[in-house]
Amino acid sequence: MTETCCDSVYSRGVNRFPRIIEYIDKGYIDLAAKPTKIDDMGSFEPLDGNLGPGNVNAKLSMDRAVELARCSCGNLLP
Repeated sequence: MTETCCDSVYSRGVNRFPRIIEYIDKGYIDLAAKPTKIDDMGSFEPLDGNLGPGNVNAKLSMDRAVELARCSCGNLLP
């Protein structure tokens, strides 16, 4: 969240922190959740975030997308 503020994306930054705490308390966000694969479509994998924090799910999903791209491209990416 801090990094998004540093990148001038204030709508996803620390100003949302009170709401995030509220959502954790209400059970809308599960801090222990991990994204799970819904389907396997080769180089495309839809994921279920399982109520995990959005920024964390986005990071994990992007890491997985890069991993899939490396496999699909025969390791052409650095």
